[in-house]
This record gives sequence, C-alpha cells and structure tokens, in this order.
Amino acid sequence: MPGGPRRPRRPPTRRRRRVRVRRPRHRRAALRRRLPRWPSHGVRTALANALGCEAQLDNDVKLAAVAERVHGAGQGTPGFVELWMGPGVGLAVDLGGVVVQGIAGAAGEIGYLPVPADVQLTDPVDPPTIHHLLSVEAVLDLALREAVPGADPDDAAATLDAIATHDETLNRVARRIALSVAPVLATLDPGLLVLAGPPAGAGGDRLAGLVAHWLSASTPWHTRVAASQVDDAVLRGRATCSAAGCATACSTPRGRSTEPRAARGTDRSPRRSTTTEDDRTKR
Repeated sequence: MPGGPRRPRRPPTRRRRRVRVRRPRHRRAALRRRLPRWPSHGVRTALANALGCEAQLDNDVKLAAVAERVHGAGQGTPGFVELWMGPGVGLAVDLGGVVVQGIAGAAGEIGYLPVPADVQLTDPVDPPTIHHLLSVEAVLDLALREAVPGADPDDAAATLDAIATHDETLNRVARRIALSVAPVLATLDPGLLVLAGPPAGAGGDRLAGLVAHWLSASTPWHTRVAASQVDDAVLRGRATCSAAGCATACSTPRGRSTEPRAARGTDRSPRRSTTTEDDRTKR
C-alpha cells in the first residue's frame, strides 16, 4: 500500500479518565476528556470567537495557589504547596511566587498516582489512587461507611461538618493526607503545606494540626500546615492574574511581582480576557 501499512489503533483506556489542562508550549490541551456538547479540539478558539474577546484556559488549582500567595497563608513565604481536595484532587507548587506548570501544564496532578503502600495496607480504597483516597466523594464515603454521627448521604456539607467533630474519622483523613503528600515534601522541601477544598474548609485548623502531627510522626519532615482561608480562590486567582497582565496563572516570570499593575504605578491596562476554569469533575 502507498505510504506503508497503517499503524494499529491503540485500544481505548477505560480506567483512566482525563482532565483538561492547558499545554503552554503548543496551545493545546493535555489530559483532556470529552465534555458533553463541547468540541474535542479548539475550545479556546471557539470561546474567543463566540465571545468576541481573548479566551484563556487555566487550571483551577494553580489559580487557587495564586490567590493563596496574594491573599492567604502563602503571603511572605519562600514557597508552598497547596493540596486541593474537591471533586478531583490536585496539587499546586509555588516556588518564590512562581506556580510551577510543567511542560504540558499537568504538574501537580497527583490524583492519578497510586495510594501509598502504608495507607493501602491499613485503609484500602478501590481503585487504589489518591483521587479515590482524598476527593470529596472519597471523604464523604468514608464518613458513611464509618457511620459518623450526623453524616447524611443527601447533605455533603452536614457530613463534612460531622467529620470535623469526629476525632477518629478526622484523624484518619489527616493520615491519608500526610502520607499522600510526603513524596512531594521529600522532593521540594517547602516551608508550608496549604490544605484547600471542602474537607479542608470544614476541618480547618484542627485538620491542619492533625496532618502536621502525622507528618512529624511518620516522616522526617516538620512542614508547617495551614488550612486555606481564601474564599472563591479560583476566581480571585484569575482576577489577580488579569490585573497583573499575566497570560496564565503559571506564567509569571521569576522575580516579577504578582500585584496588580495599578498597585505598582503603571498605566498599562491588561488585555481583556475571559477565563474558563479547569473542569475538576474529571474523576
């Protein structure tokens, strides 16, 4: 046949669901899954054409880290990592005010990683991934299985509040967090771990203290742990980037201030842009 034989198609992967994040160098999307009635290619261009302005796709956890640096616990720190526990699980790394993006924009997608062996032996989940260990759904399922007083299968907020007052279950969640992020701490040695997302909001300082305890008891690291106090962190992170004229939450050059340009005494106006948040209902 002209051009040689065709390559066989790879069989579809069923176990691994994909999430869309921006590929900075190629203006594509990495780890993308199909969304109902959304095009599989050219989402940014389609949005820009429909809205009549520039559109930008950003990762929600990285945007939240930008907000944490400017408005939250990350202020004044040399660097921190932020663990986001929501419908999906992700992690953002801030090094000196620069959020690490990675070659394909997928830095921090720890939800795909396997559960640490020590956790899987004593607190198994199936499938054994960090997503199924730390996501909101996983934490809610834990409370229902443990019959935590006040847990309600029809009220997620009430169930999270019940976990926050139940010593045994909250301690179990803290251990899951500590052992899951230990490899990140070993690699980066950050000064601060920020917990974000609904379970962190409900557990607050108490959950942060338990995570710090487990880190000290189970690893050589004594990293400071704090629960995020930033409301609407994703939107505030995007607003910060827009005001500072950053194209994306992860593209601030090293050493450049993340303050809005107006605060730095310049008349340059940021380009008009519309942002679509990363779809974290991926898993």
